[in-house]
Amino acid sequence: AAAGAMAPPAVAGQVAPPATVGPVAGLMGVHKFDQPWNEMVTVRDHFRLQYEEVVKLVRALSGEIGKASLLQMIQTASEERALVVGDSLGQQAPANDFSSFVACFRDPGFQQVMTMQVVEDTPAAFAVQISECLWASTFRDLDAADIGYAYQCHADYSWAQGWNPGIRLTRTQTLMQGHAFCNHRYTWEG
Repeated sequence: AAAGAMAPPAVAGQVAPPATVGPVAGLMGVHKFDQPWNEMVTVRDHFRLQYEEVVKLVRALSGEIGKASLLQMIQTASEERALVVGDSLGQQAPANDFSSFVACFRDPGFQQVMTMQVVEDTPAAFAVQISECLWASTFRDLDAADIGYAYQCHADYSWAQGWNPGIRLTRTQTLMQGHAFCNHRYTWEG
């Protein structure tokens, strides 16, 4: 499929043909992460500035608390945050259902910070392979993939549950953990 094209609707139970979600239109020849965030910084720079401070704080605290304990605390706090965010977004959506949840992945904001290919798109399942993620790029560049996973990736499960308890995420690999892509598969059990 052409970049930015949506896959044709899949027949229930069949895997939809691959479709790439993204990229966001911007300056020709400039990677979407390097597009302007505002007049002063790029999207990539904005992420680095935002998360650089998180990494510094976690590293400072890990000496006092211990790294394993601190990462567990970050995961727990991230789960709680994601449940609230997921619930809030689900309540604001046209419907608190699976199709509204899946629509988030087609939002231009997601497309600006991730490159993904839809590999399944049915009324009961939605799967994407994410080949670029600005969160993973940022935390890995800061040599802080473990912090990034605890802070950002681990919360993906709770975000889906917060949106609607009938949504489940299955994932076996992430860019943050050094894999070639993230394999998110959401299923509707509602």
